[in-house]
Amino acid sequence: MLIEHHDCKKMAIYIQNRAAGIALATCALNKELNALEANYPLSEISDACRLIRLARQLKKNNPVHLYDKPYQFFLGLFSHIKQKIGAKTDQLIKEIEVLLEKRYRA
Repeated sequence: MLIEHHDCKKMAIYIQNRAAGIALATCALNKELNALEANYPLSEISDACRLIRLARQLKKNNPVHLYDKPYQFFLGLFSHIKQKIGAKTDQLIKEIEVLLEKRYRA
């Protein structure tokens, strides 16, 4: 595919028009996630974000088989977070999900 193809030009214009909005939305979300550091370690916030992304990905791939590597990784990551922050795990996941649901579409 040549770069001069009309679809490439359309995509470049689309990206250029959206880049500023995406950057602003990402910065805003990052500030909100960093604010959670008052109650949770940054490493667990990051792991919880990965956990949520993986859970959404697994949800799309029904049925999930018990021995699939992504599912095993999901269980291991959840267990790791649970070991680090215990009972606060569910609350952290809920808080992050709320932030992700209210994010602005750029």
